Amino acid sequence: MALGDAKGTRLTTQLTGFRIFIASPGGLTEVRNTFRAVLEKYNVEDAIRRKVVFIPVAWEATLGGLGRPQALINRELEECDALVLVLQDRWGSESGAPDGATSGTEEEYRLANRCHADPDKPMKHIQVFFMSVAPNQIADPGKQLRAVLDFKSELERERQLMYYQFESVRDFEDRLRAFLASCVHELETAGNQAGQLAGGVPDAVPADSVSGPTLPELPRAGADEAGPTEAPLDRARRLVRQGLITLAETIMAERATGAGDVEAMLDYGEFLAAQHRKTQAAAMYERAANLARAVNDVVLLGRAQVGDSRLLARLGRNNEAVLTAREAVAHLAAEKGPYSAEAQVNLADLLSGPDERPEQDALLANAEALLDVSPRPALLARTVTVRARLAQEDGDHRRSAGLYADAIRINEEAGLSEDLGDLHVGRGSALEELGELNGAREAYLAAEEVLERARDLSKLADAVDHLGRVAETLGHDDEAQRAYDKAAGLFETTQRHDAAADAYASLGKLHEAAGRTGEAEVALRQAIALAADTKERDELQELYSRLDALIAGQAGAAAAPELSGDGAVLPSGHPN
Repeated sequence: MALGDAKGTRLTTQLTGFRIFIASPGGLTEVRNTFRAVLEKYNVEDAIRRKVVFIPVAWEATLGGLGRPQALINRELEECDALVLVLQDRWGSESGAPDGATSGTEEEYRLANRCHADPDKPMKHIQVFFMSVAPNQIADPGKQLRAVLDFKSELERERQLMYYQFESVRDFEDRLRAFLASCVHELETAGNQAGQLAGGVPDAVPADSVSGPTLPELPRAGADEAGPTEAPLDRARRLVRQGLITLAETIMAERATGAGDVEAMLDYGEFLAAQHRKTQAAAMYERAANLARAVNDVVLLGRAQVGDSRLLARLGRNNEAVLTAREAVAHLAAEKGPYSAEAQVNLADLLSGPDERPEQDALLANAEALLDVSPRPALLARTVTVRARLAQEDGDHRRSAGLYADAIRINEEAGLSEDLGDLHVGRGSALEELGELNGAREAYLAAEEVLERARDLSKLADAVDHLGRVAETLGHDDEAQRAYDKAAGLFETTQRHDAAADAYASLGKLHEAAGRTGEAEVALRQAIALAADTKERDELQELYSRLDALIAGQAGAAAAPELSGDGAVLPSGHPN
Protein backbone atom coordinates (compact mmCIF):
# COMPACT_ATOMS: atom_id res chain seq x y z
CA MET A 1 0.00 0.00 0.00
CA ALA A 2 1.38 3.44 -0.93
CA LEU A 3 0.42 6.76 0.62
CA GLY A 4 1.25 10.23 -0.77
CA ASP A 5 2.43 13.28 1.16
CA ALA A 6 1.72 16.93 0.35
CA LYS A 7 4.63 17.12 -2.14
CA GLY A 8 3.60 14.02 -4.02
CA THR A 9 6.30 11.84 -2.51
CA ARG A 10 5.07 8.27 -2.21
CA LEU A 11 5.42 6.70 1.24
CA THR A 12 5.16 2.93 1.26
CA THR A 13 3.44 1.09 4.09
CA GLN A 14 4.33 -2.58 4.32
CA LEU A 15 1.47 -4.90 5.31
CA THR A 16 1.99 -8.32 6.81
CA GLY A 17 -0.35 -10.79 5.12
CA PHE A 18 -1.84 -13.37 7.50
CA ARG A 19 -3.58 -16.25 5.70
CA ILE A 20 -6.25 -18.14 7.67
CA PHE A 21 -7.70 -21.38 6.35
CA ILE A 22 -11.21 -22.39 7.46
CA ALA A 23 -11.86 -26.13 7.69
CA SER A 24 -15.33 -27.57 8.25
CA PRO A 25 -17.53 -30.37 6.97
CA GLY A 26 -20.77 -29.70 5.11
CA GLY A 27 -23.76 -28.00 6.70
CA LEU A 28 -21.99 -24.92 8.07
CA THR A 29 -22.39 -22.56 5.12
CA GLU A 30 -23.55 -19.62 7.24
CA VAL A 31 -20.55 -20.00 9.54
CA ARG A 32 -18.15 -20.10 6.57
CA ASN A 33 -19.74 -16.97 5.06
CA THR A 34 -19.47 -15.24 8.44
CA PHE A 35 -15.79 -16.20 8.66
CA ARG A 36 -15.02 -14.39 5.41
CA ALA A 37 -17.16 -11.36 6.31
CA VAL A 38 -15.55 -10.98 9.76
CA LEU A 39 -12.02 -11.04 8.31
CA GLU A 40 -12.88 -8.43 5.71
CA LYS A 41 -14.56 -6.18 8.28
CA TYR A 42 -11.76 -6.59 10.83
CA ASN A 43 -9.19 -5.61 8.21
CA VAL A 44 -10.99 -2.31 7.64
CA GLU A 45 -11.74 -1.58 11.29
CA ASP A 46 -8.46 -2.51 12.92
CA ALA A 47 -5.90 -4.76 11.23
CA ILE A 48 -4.73 -2.65 8.27
CA ARG A 49 -3.99 0.43 10.38
CA ARG A 50 -1.76 -1.88 12.42
CA LYS A 51 0.00 -3.10 9.25
CA VAL A 52 -1.67 -6.53 9.14
CA VAL A 53 -4.14 -7.88 6.60
CA PHE A 54 -6.06 -11.12 7.17
CA ILE A 55 -6.62 -13.23 4.08
CA PRO A 56 -9.40 -15.86 4.18
CA VAL A 57 -8.56 -19.16 2.50
CA ALA A 58 -11.15 -21.90 1.86
CA TRP A 59 -11.53 -25.00 -0.27
CA GLU A 60 -14.20 -23.32 -2.43
CA ALA A 61 -11.49 -21.22 -4.15
CA THR A 62 -8.97 -24.07 -4.35
CA LEU A 63 -10.54 -26.89 -6.33
CA GLY A 64 -10.15 -26.97 -10.08
CA GLY A 65 -6.62 -28.27 -10.58
CA LEU A 66 -5.45 -31.77 -11.44
CA GLY A 67 -5.03 -34.44 -8.78
CA ARG A 68 -6.84 -35.67 -5.67
CA PRO A 69 -9.15 -32.80 -4.60
CA GLN A 70 -8.06 -32.91 -0.96
CA ALA A 71 -4.39 -32.85 -2.01
CA LEU A 72 -5.01 -29.57 -3.84
CA ILE A 73 -6.65 -28.15 -0.72
CA ASN A 74 -3.74 -29.35 1.40
CA ARG A 75 -1.21 -27.44 -0.72
CA GLU A 76 -3.12 -24.23 0.04
CA LEU A 77 -3.27 -25.09 3.73
CA GLU A 78 0.50 -25.59 3.93
CA GLU A 79 0.99 -21.92 2.97
CA CYS A 80 -1.36 -20.58 5.64
CA ASP A 81 -0.51 -18.91 8.95
CA ALA A 82 -3.49 -20.29 10.85
CA LEU A 83 -6.22 -22.91 10.74
CA VAL A 84 -9.74 -22.27 12.02
CA LEU A 85 -11.59 -25.59 12.40
CA VAL A 86 -15.37 -25.50 12.95
CA LEU A 87 -17.45 -28.56 13.81
CA GLN A 88 -21.02 -29.18 14.89
CA ASP A 89 -22.81 -32.48 14.28
CA ARG A 90 -20.97 -33.69 11.17
CA TRP A 91 -17.45 -35.12 10.86
CA GLY A 92 -17.28 -35.23 7.07
CA SER A 93 -16.75 -37.84 4.37
CA GLU A 94 -13.78 -39.99 3.41
CA SER A 95 -11.11 -38.10 1.45
CA GLY A 96 -8.84 -40.95 0.44
CA ALA A 97 -6.18 -39.69 2.83
CA PRO A 98 -2.89 -41.61 2.78
CA ASP A 99 -2.42 -41.02 6.54
CA GLY A 100 -5.63 -42.81 7.52
CA ALA A 101 -7.68 -39.71 8.31
CA THR A 102 -11.39 -40.54 8.27
CA SER A 103 -12.54 -37.27 6.67
CA GLY A 104 -11.21 -34.30 4.75
CA THR A 105 -11.64 -32.15 7.85
CA GLU A 106 -9.55 -34.53 9.95
CA GLU A 107 -6.90 -34.62 7.22
CA GLU A 108 -6.69 -30.82 7.27
CA TYR A 109 -6.42 -30.79 11.06
CA ARG A 110 -3.62 -33.37 11.06
CA LEU A 111 -1.73 -31.50 8.34
CA ALA A 112 -2.06 -28.22 10.25
CA ASN A 113 -0.53 -29.86 13.33
CA ARG A 114 2.41 -31.15 11.28
CA CYS A 115 2.91 -27.70 9.78
CA HIS A 116 2.74 -26.08 13.21
CA ALA A 117 5.54 -28.36 14.38
CA ASP A 118 7.64 -27.63 11.26
CA PRO A 119 9.79 -24.47 11.69
CA ASP A 120 9.91 -24.08 7.90
CA LYS A 121 6.13 -23.74 7.64
CA PRO A 122 4.25 -20.51 8.41
CA MET A 123 1.52 -22.19 10.52
CA LYS A 124 1.36 -20.33 13.86
CA HIS A 125 -2.17 -20.92 15.18
CA ILE A 126 -4.72 -23.72 15.28
CA GLN A 127 -8.08 -22.66 16.68
CA VAL A 128 -10.96 -25.11 17.06
CA PHE A 129 -14.61 -24.09 17.40
CA PHE A 130 -17.60 -26.29 18.24
CA MET A 131 -21.14 -25.14 17.49
CA SER A 132 -23.61 -26.33 20.13
CA VAL A 133 -25.73 -29.39 19.44
CA ALA A 134 -29.24 -30.03 20.79
CA PRO A 135 -29.32 -32.17 23.95
CA ASN A 136 -31.43 -34.88 22.32
CA GLN A 137 -28.77 -35.29 19.62
CA ILE A 138 -26.03 -35.63 22.22
CA ALA A 139 -28.08 -38.23 24.10
CA ASP A 140 -28.47 -40.30 20.91
CA PRO A 141 -25.66 -39.39 18.48
CA GLY A 142 -25.28 -41.04 15.13
CA LYS A 143 -21.98 -42.02 13.54
CA GLN A 144 -21.15 -38.47 12.37
CA LEU A 145 -21.82 -36.71 15.69
CA ARG A 146 -20.15 -39.53 17.62
CA ALA A 147 -16.93 -38.86 15.68
CA VAL A 148 -17.15 -35.15 16.57
CA LEU A 149 -17.74 -35.92 20.27
CA ASP A 150 -14.83 -38.37 20.30
CA PHE A 151 -12.54 -35.71 18.78
CA LYS A 152 -13.69 -33.13 21.33
CA SER A 153 -13.07 -35.60 24.16
CA GLU A 154 -9.58 -36.23 22.80
CA LEU A 155 -8.79 -32.50 22.95
CA GLU A 156 -9.97 -32.42 26.57
CA ARG A 157 -7.83 -35.39 27.55
CA GLU A 158 -4.70 -34.12 25.83
CA ARG A 159 -5.10 -30.48 27.00
CA GLN A 160 -2.72 -29.25 24.32
CA LEU A 161 -5.16 -27.08 22.39
CA MET A 162 -7.83 -24.66 23.54
CA TYR A 163 -11.25 -24.91 21.90
CA TYR A 164 -14.27 -22.63 22.04
CA GLN A 165 -17.94 -23.55 21.97
CA PHE A 166 -20.58 -21.20 20.57
CA GLU A 167 -24.37 -21.23 20.36
CA SER A 168 -25.08 -18.89 17.46
CA VAL A 169 -23.40 -17.37 14.43
CA ARG A 170 -23.23 -14.10 16.37
CA ASP A 171 -21.32 -15.88 19.14
CA PHE A 172 -18.94 -17.28 16.51
CA GLU A 173 -18.39 -13.78 15.13
CA ASP A 174 -17.44 -12.48 18.59
CA ARG A 175 -15.09 -15.41 19.24
CA LEU A 176 -13.46 -15.06 15.84
CA ARG A 177 -12.89 -11.32 16.32
CA ALA A 178 -11.26 -12.09 19.67
CA PHE A 179 -8.97 -14.61 17.93
CA LEU A 180 -7.99 -12.03 15.29
CA ALA A 181 -7.27 -9.45 17.98
CA SER A 182 -4.97 -11.89 19.77
CA CYS A 183 -3.14 -12.62 16.50
CA VAL A 184 -2.54 -8.91 15.83
CA HIS A 185 -1.34 -8.29 19.37
CA GLU A 186 1.11 -11.19 19.20
CA LEU A 187 2.43 -10.06 15.83
CA GLU A 188 3.01 -6.58 17.21
CA THR A 189 4.67 -7.97 20.31
CA ALA A 190 6.97 -10.11 18.17
CA GLY A 191 7.73 -7.09 16.00
CA ASN A 192 8.58 -4.93 18.98
CA GLN A 193 10.83 -7.60 20.44
CA ALA A 194 12.59 -7.87 17.08
CA GLY A 195 13.35 -4.15 17.16
CA GLN A 196 10.69 -3.13 14.65
CA LEU A 197 9.27 -0.47 16.93
CA ALA A 198 8.64 2.24 14.40
CA GLY A 199 6.87 -0.05 11.98
CA GLY A 200 4.88 -1.99 14.56
CA VAL A 201 5.03 -5.30 12.67
CA PRO A 202 8.05 -6.61 10.77
CA ASP A 203 7.76 -7.64 7.13
CA ALA A 204 8.10 -11.26 8.24
CA VAL A 205 7.80 -12.85 11.64
CA PRO A 206 9.65 -16.11 12.26
CA ALA A 207 7.20 -19.00 12.56
CA ASP A 208 8.41 -19.89 16.05
CA SER A 209 8.20 -16.33 17.38
CA VAL A 210 4.41 -16.30 17.61
CA SER A 211 2.42 -19.01 19.32
CA GLY A 212 -1.33 -19.39 19.38
CA PRO A 213 -3.48 -18.93 22.47
CA THR A 214 -1.98 -21.63 24.66
CA LEU A 215 -3.20 -23.44 27.72
CA PRO A 216 -1.25 -23.28 30.97
CA GLU A 217 0.84 -26.33 31.76
CA LEU A 218 -1.65 -28.90 32.99
CA PRO A 219 -1.43 -32.65 33.42
CA ARG A 220 -3.43 -34.77 31.05
CA ALA A 221 -6.94 -35.40 32.30
CA GLY A 222 -6.47 -39.17 32.14
CA ALA A 223 -9.04 -41.87 31.59
CA ASP A 224 -12.46 -41.96 33.19
CA GLU A 225 -12.21 -44.26 36.18
CA ALA A 226 -15.76 -44.80 37.35
CA GLY A 227 -16.22 -46.75 40.54
CA PRO A 228 -18.58 -49.75 40.54
CA THR A 229 -21.16 -47.98 42.74
CA GLU A 230 -20.74 -44.43 41.44
CA ALA A 231 -24.08 -42.86 40.53
CA PRO A 232 -24.35 -41.31 37.04
CA LEU A 233 -24.75 -37.77 38.40
CA ASP A 234 -21.77 -38.13 40.75
CA ARG A 235 -19.72 -39.47 37.85
CA ALA A 236 -20.72 -36.54 35.62
CA ARG A 237 -19.78 -34.02 38.32
CA ARG A 238 -16.41 -35.72 38.78
CA LEU A 239 -15.80 -35.65 35.03
CA VAL A 240 -16.49 -31.90 34.96
CA ARG A 241 -13.90 -31.38 37.71
CA GLN A 242 -11.43 -33.44 35.65
CA GLY A 243 -12.08 -31.31 32.58
CA LEU A 244 -13.73 -34.16 30.65
CA ILE A 245 -16.64 -31.93 29.70
CA THR A 246 -17.91 -33.84 26.66
CA LEU A 247 -18.21 -37.18 28.43
CA ALA A 248 -19.92 -35.47 31.38
CA GLU A 249 -22.42 -33.83 29.02
CA THR A 250 -23.20 -37.13 27.33
CA ILE A 251 -24.18 -38.61 30.70
CA MET A 252 -26.26 -35.57 31.67
CA ALA A 253 -27.99 -35.36 28.29
CA GLU A 254 -28.96 -39.02 28.42
CA ARG A 255 -30.58 -38.50 31.83
CA ALA A 256 -32.17 -35.12 31.10
CA THR A 257 -33.82 -36.18 27.83
CA GLY A 258 -35.32 -39.28 29.44
CA ALA A 259 -38.81 -39.59 30.84
CA GLY A 260 -39.60 -36.96 33.44
CA ASP A 261 -36.38 -36.70 35.47
CA VAL A 262 -36.60 -33.12 36.76
CA GLU A 263 -33.47 -33.53 38.90
CA ALA A 264 -31.52 -34.46 35.78
CA MET A 265 -32.89 -31.46 33.91
CA LEU A 266 -31.81 -29.13 36.72
CA ASP A 267 -28.32 -30.60 36.77
CA TYR A 268 -28.04 -30.28 33.00
CA GLY A 269 -29.36 -26.72 33.06
CA GLU A 270 -26.70 -25.76 35.61
CA PHE A 271 -24.05 -27.46 33.47
CA LEU A 272 -25.18 -25.62 30.31
CA ALA A 273 -25.22 -22.27 32.13
CA ALA A 274 -21.67 -22.87 33.39
CA GLN A 275 -20.62 -23.57 29.79
CA HIS A 276 -22.14 -20.19 28.73
CA ARG A 277 -24.75 -21.92 26.59
CA LYS A 278 -27.47 -19.58 27.79
CA THR A 279 -30.19 -20.38 25.26
CA GLN A 280 -30.01 -24.11 25.88
CA ALA A 281 -29.77 -23.59 29.65
CA ALA A 282 -32.89 -21.41 29.65
CA ALA A 283 -34.80 -24.04 27.66
CA MET A 284 -33.74 -26.77 30.08
CA TYR A 285 -34.76 -24.75 33.16
CA GLU A 286 -38.12 -23.94 31.54
CA ARG A 287 -38.70 -27.61 30.77
CA ALA A 288 -37.82 -28.56 34.35
CA ALA A 289 -40.14 -25.87 35.77
CA ASN A 290 -43.06 -26.93 33.57
CA LEU A 291 -42.68 -30.57 34.57
CA ALA A 292 -42.38 -29.62 38.26
CA ARG A 293 -45.64 -27.67 37.96
CA ALA A 294 -47.29 -30.62 36.26
CA VAL A 295 -46.47 -32.92 39.18
CA ASN A 296 -47.08 -30.14 41.75
CA ASP A 297 -43.56 -30.34 43.21
CA VAL A 298 -42.86 -26.85 44.56
CA VAL A 299 -39.33 -27.74 45.71
CA LEU A 300 -38.26 -28.77 42.22
CA LEU A 301 -40.04 -25.72 40.81
CA GLY A 302 -38.18 -23.44 43.21
CA ARG A 303 -34.84 -25.01 42.29
CA ALA A 304 -35.56 -24.47 38.60
CA GLN A 305 -36.41 -20.83 39.31
CA VAL A 306 -33.14 -20.33 41.20
CA GLY A 307 -31.17 -21.45 38.15
CA ASP A 308 -33.36 -19.44 35.80
CA SER A 309 -32.95 -16.27 37.88
CA ARG A 310 -29.15 -16.56 37.73
CA LEU A 311 -29.34 -16.99 33.99
CA LEU A 312 -31.61 -13.95 33.61
CA ALA A 313 -29.08 -11.90 35.60
CA ARG A 314 -26.26 -13.01 33.27
CA LEU A 315 -28.39 -11.87 30.35
CA GLY A 316 -28.80 -8.43 31.94
CA ARG A 317 -32.51 -8.91 32.67
CA ASN A 318 -32.16 -7.93 36.31
CA ASN A 319 -35.78 -7.07 37.13
CA GLU A 320 -36.97 -10.43 35.79
CA ALA A 321 -34.16 -12.14 37.66
CA VAL A 322 -35.24 -10.62 41.00
CA LEU A 323 -38.91 -11.48 40.45
CA THR A 324 -38.03 -15.09 39.58
CA ALA A 325 -35.68 -15.31 42.59
CA ARG A 326 -38.47 -14.09 44.91
CA GLU A 327 -40.80 -16.79 43.56
CA ALA A 328 -38.09 -19.36 44.21
CA VAL A 329 -37.72 -18.23 47.85
CA ALA A 330 -41.48 -18.52 48.33
CA HIS A 331 -41.67 -21.99 46.78
CA LEU A 332 -38.74 -23.25 48.87
CA ALA A 333 -39.72 -21.63 52.17
CA ALA A 334 -41.08 -24.88 53.61
CA GLU A 335 -38.03 -26.92 52.60
CA LYS A 336 -35.93 -25.70 55.57
CA GLY A 337 -32.73 -27.06 54.06
CA PRO A 338 -29.94 -26.26 51.61
CA TYR A 339 -32.26 -25.55 48.69
CA SER A 340 -34.07 -22.87 50.68
CA ALA A 341 -30.71 -21.47 51.80
CA GLU A 342 -29.50 -21.35 48.21
CA ALA A 343 -32.62 -19.48 47.09
CA GLN A 344 -32.19 -16.88 49.83
CA VAL A 345 -28.49 -16.34 49.13
CA ASN A 346 -29.31 -16.04 45.44
CA LEU A 347 -31.94 -13.35 46.06
CA ALA A 348 -29.64 -11.46 48.45
CA ASP A 349 -26.97 -11.46 45.75
CA LEU A 350 -29.36 -10.12 43.11
CA LEU A 351 -30.78 -7.28 45.20
CA SER A 352 -28.97 -3.94 45.11
CA GLY A 353 -29.14 -0.53 46.69
CA PRO A 354 -29.04 0.70 50.29
CA ASP A 355 -32.83 0.49 50.67
CA GLU A 356 -32.68 -3.28 50.20
CA ARG A 357 -29.80 -3.85 52.61
CA PRO A 358 -32.03 -4.88 55.58
CA GLU A 359 -33.69 -7.52 53.40
CA GLN A 360 -30.31 -8.76 52.18
CA ASP A 361 -29.02 -9.08 55.76
CA ALA A 362 -32.14 -11.01 56.81
CA LEU A 363 -31.90 -13.37 53.85
CA LEU A 364 -28.23 -14.11 54.53
CA ALA A 365 -28.86 -14.66 58.25
CA ASN A 366 -31.67 -17.13 57.42
CA ALA A 367 -29.41 -18.95 54.97
CA GLU A 368 -26.58 -19.21 57.51
CA ALA A 369 -28.96 -20.67 60.10
CA LEU A 370 -30.12 -23.31 57.62
CA LEU A 371 -26.52 -24.13 56.67
CA ASP A 372 -25.61 -24.66 60.32
CA VAL A 373 -28.03 -27.61 60.24
CA SER A 374 -27.25 -28.80 56.68
CA PRO A 375 -23.67 -27.73 55.86
CA ARG A 376 -22.79 -27.11 52.21
CA PRO A 377 -19.26 -25.65 51.77
CA ALA A 378 -19.89 -24.18 48.31
CA LEU A 379 -23.07 -22.45 49.44
CA LEU A 380 -21.48 -21.23 52.68
CA ALA A 381 -18.60 -19.77 50.65
CA ARG A 382 -21.09 -17.96 48.42
CA THR A 383 -22.90 -16.58 51.47
CA VAL A 384 -19.65 -15.21 52.86
CA THR A 385 -18.78 -13.80 49.42
CA VAL A 386 -22.04 -11.86 49.23
CA ARG A 387 -21.38 -10.44 52.70
CA ALA A 388 -17.86 -9.45 51.60
CA ARG A 389 -19.24 -7.59 48.59
CA LEU A 390 -21.85 -5.79 50.67
CA ALA A 391 -19.23 -4.77 53.24
CA GLN A 392 -17.12 -3.28 50.46
CA GLU A 393 -20.12 -1.39 49.10
CA ASP A 394 -20.64 0.00 52.61
CA GLY A 395 -17.03 1.17 52.72
CA ASP A 396 -16.01 -1.34 55.41
CA HIS A 397 -12.96 -2.53 53.51
CA ARG A 398 -11.28 -4.15 56.53
CA ARG A 399 -14.27 -6.43 57.10
CA SER A 400 -14.59 -7.06 53.38
CA ALA A 401 -10.96 -8.19 53.08
CA GLY A 402 -11.41 -10.57 56.02
CA LEU A 403 -14.61 -12.04 54.59
CA TYR A 404 -13.01 -12.58 51.18
CA ALA A 405 -10.14 -14.38 52.94
CA ASP A 406 -12.70 -16.59 54.74
CA ALA A 407 -14.44 -17.42 51.47
CA ILE A 408 -11.09 -18.30 49.86
CA ARG A 409 -10.25 -20.62 52.78
CA ILE A 410 -13.65 -22.37 52.61
CA ASN A 411 -13.31 -22.94 48.87
CA GLU A 412 -9.75 -24.21 49.11
CA GLU A 413 -10.54 -26.59 51.99
CA ALA A 414 -13.47 -28.00 50.00
CA GLY A 415 -11.41 -28.32 46.81
CA LEU A 416 -13.61 -25.77 45.01
CA SER A 417 -11.90 -23.56 42.42
CA GLU A 418 -14.65 -22.02 40.30
CA ASP A 419 -14.90 -18.72 42.23
CA LEU A 420 -11.34 -18.42 43.54
CA GLY A 421 -10.23 -15.92 40.92
CA ASP A 422 -13.09 -13.55 41.73
CA LEU A 423 -12.43 -13.92 45.45
CA HIS A 424 -8.72 -13.06 45.14
CA VAL A 425 -9.61 -10.00 43.03
CA GLY A 426 -12.21 -8.91 45.61
CA ARG A 427 -9.72 -9.25 48.43
CA GLY A 428 -7.08 -7.38 46.45
CA SER A 429 -9.50 -4.54 45.79
CA ALA A 430 -10.38 -4.25 49.48
CA LEU A 431 -6.71 -4.24 50.50
CA GLU A 432 -5.96 -1.65 47.82
CA GLU A 433 -8.65 0.60 49.28
CA LEU A 434 -6.99 0.18 52.68
CA GLY A 435 -3.63 1.20 51.23
CA GLU A 436 -2.13 -2.23 51.95
CA LEU A 437 -0.55 -2.49 48.52
CA ASN A 438 1.79 -5.42 49.15
CA GLY A 439 -1.16 -7.53 50.26
CA ALA A 440 -3.18 -6.34 47.27
CA ARG A 441 -0.31 -7.25 44.93
CA GLU A 442 -0.17 -10.79 46.37
CA ALA A 443 -3.95 -11.14 45.95
CA TYR A 444 -3.85 -10.03 42.31
CA LEU A 445 -0.94 -12.37 41.57
CA ALA A 446 -2.95 -15.23 43.07
CA ALA A 447 -5.96 -14.21 40.97
CA GLU A 448 -3.79 -14.15 37.85
CA GLU A 449 -2.61 -17.70 38.49
CA VAL A 450 -6.12 -19.05 39.11
CA LEU A 451 -7.76 -17.25 36.18
CA GLU A 452 -4.94 -18.24 33.82
CA ARG A 453 -5.59 -21.84 34.72
CA ALA A 454 -9.34 -21.39 34.28
CA ARG A 455 -8.81 -19.66 30.90
CA ASP A 456 -11.21 -16.85 31.89
CA LEU A 457 -9.70 -14.14 29.69
CA SER A 458 -12.07 -11.32 30.61
CA LYS A 459 -11.57 -11.66 34.37
CA LEU A 460 -7.87 -12.30 33.86
CA ALA A 461 -7.58 -8.98 32.02
CA ASP A 462 -9.09 -7.13 34.98
CA ALA A 463 -6.84 -8.92 37.46
CA VAL A 464 -3.58 -8.15 35.68
CA ASP A 465 -4.69 -4.56 35.03
CA HIS A 466 -5.20 -4.13 38.79
CA LEU A 467 -1.81 -5.77 39.32
CA GLY A 468 -0.19 -3.28 36.96
CA ARG A 469 -1.61 -0.32 38.84
CA VAL A 470 -0.47 -1.62 42.24
CA ALA A 471 2.97 -2.67 40.98
CA GLU A 472 3.47 0.76 39.40
CA THR A 473 2.59 2.50 42.68
CA LEU A 474 5.01 0.23 44.56
CA GLY A 475 7.77 1.05 42.09
CA HIS A 476 7.93 -2.48 40.60
CA ASP A 477 8.20 -1.10 37.07
CA ASP A 478 9.16 -4.35 35.33
CA GLU A 479 6.19 -6.17 36.84
CA ALA A 480 3.90 -3.25 36.02
CA GLN A 481 5.10 -3.23 32.41
CA ARG A 482 4.44 -6.96 32.09
CA ALA A 483 0.99 -6.62 33.65
CA TYR A 484 -0.12 -3.64 31.53
CA ASP A 485 1.14 -5.28 28.34
CA LYS A 486 -0.70 -8.49 29.17
CA ALA A 487 -3.86 -6.60 30.15
CA ALA A 488 -3.84 -4.57 26.93
CA GLY A 489 -3.64 -7.73 24.82
CA LEU A 490 -6.38 -9.46 26.82
CA PHE A 491 -8.66 -6.41 26.70
CA GLU A 492 -8.24 -6.29 22.93
CA THR A 493 -8.83 -10.02 22.64
CA THR A 494 -12.08 -9.69 24.58
CA GLN A 495 -13.08 -6.59 22.56
CA ARG A 496 -12.92 -4.14 25.48
CA HIS A 497 -11.23 -1.36 23.55
CA ASP A 498 -11.77 1.40 26.10
CA ALA A 499 -9.95 -0.59 28.80
CA ALA A 500 -7.27 -1.61 26.28
CA ALA A 501 -6.64 2.06 25.47
CA ASP A 502 -6.13 2.82 29.17
CA ALA A 503 -3.71 -0.11 29.54
CA TYR A 504 -1.68 1.00 26.51
CA ALA A 505 -1.59 4.57 27.85
CA SER A 506 -0.27 3.32 31.19
CA LEU A 507 2.27 1.15 29.39
CA GLY A 508 3.42 4.14 27.35
CA LYS A 509 3.90 6.16 30.53
CA LEU A 510 6.18 3.47 31.99
CA HIS A 511 8.23 3.21 28.80
CA GLU A 512 8.59 6.98 28.61
CA ALA A 513 9.76 7.22 32.24
CA ALA A 514 12.41 4.57 31.52
CA GLY A 515 13.65 6.44 28.42
CA ARG A 516 12.29 3.84 25.98
CA THR A 517 10.83 6.41 23.58
CA GLY A 518 10.29 3.97 20.72
CA GLU A 519 8.24 1.60 22.87
CA ALA A 520 6.39 4.56 24.41
CA GLU A 521 5.44 5.88 20.97
CA VAL A 522 4.11 2.49 19.86
CA ALA A 523 2.03 2.15 23.03
CA LEU A 524 0.59 5.67 22.77
CA ARG A 525 -0.31 5.21 19.11
CA GLN A 526 -2.14 2.02 20.04
CA ALA A 527 -3.97 3.86 22.83
CA ILE A 528 -5.00 6.63 20.44
CA ALA A 529 -6.24 4.20 17.79
CA LEU A 530 -8.36 2.34 20.31
CA ALA A 531 -9.52 5.52 22.07
CA ALA A 532 -10.81 7.18 18.91
CA ASP A 533 -14.22 5.49 19.22
CA THR A 534 -14.37 5.07 23.00
CA LYS A 535 -12.98 8.15 24.75
CA GLU A 536 -14.27 11.64 25.34
CA ARG A 537 -12.76 14.48 23.32
CA ASP A 538 -10.61 15.81 26.18
CA GLU A 539 -9.16 12.37 26.96
CA LEU A 540 -8.28 11.81 23.31
CA GLN A 541 -6.66 15.24 23.02
CA GLU A 542 -4.57 14.48 26.10
CA LEU A 543 -3.22 11.33 24.45
CA TYR A 544 -2.35 13.28 21.31
CA SER A 545 -0.60 15.90 23.41
CA ARG A 546 1.47 13.23 25.17
CA LEU A 547 2.47 11.77 21.81
CA ASP A 548 3.35 15.21 20.44
CA ALA A 549 5.54 15.94 23.47
CA LEU A 550 7.23 12.57 23.10
CA ILE A 551 8.26 13.01 19.47
CA ALA A 552 8.91 16.74 19.63
CA GLY A 553 12.33 17.60 18.24
CA GLN A 554 12.56 14.56 15.99
CA ALA A 555 13.16 15.27 12.33
CA GLY A 556 9.88 15.67 10.51
CA ALA A 557 7.78 15.30 13.64
CA ALA A 558 4.26 16.61 13.20
CA ALA A 559 2.31 18.46 15.85
CA ALA A 560 -0.45 16.62 17.60
CA PRO A 561 -3.70 17.01 15.67
CA GLU A 562 -6.44 19.17 17.05
CA LEU A 563 -9.96 17.87 17.45
CA SER A 564 -13.17 19.39 16.19
CA GLY A 565 -16.19 19.83 18.43
CA ASP A 566 -17.41 16.31 17.62
CA GLY A 567 -14.03 14.74 18.31
CA ALA A 568 -12.91 14.36 14.69
CA VAL A 569 -9.22 14.90 13.92
CA LEU A 570 -8.53 18.20 12.16
CA PRO A 571 -5.46 19.16 10.12
CA SER A 572 -2.72 20.82 12.13
CA GLY A 573 -3.40 24.52 12.58
CA HIS A 574 -7.07 24.22 11.64
CA PRO A 575 -9.18 26.90 13.35
CA ASN A 576 -11.25 25.09 15.95
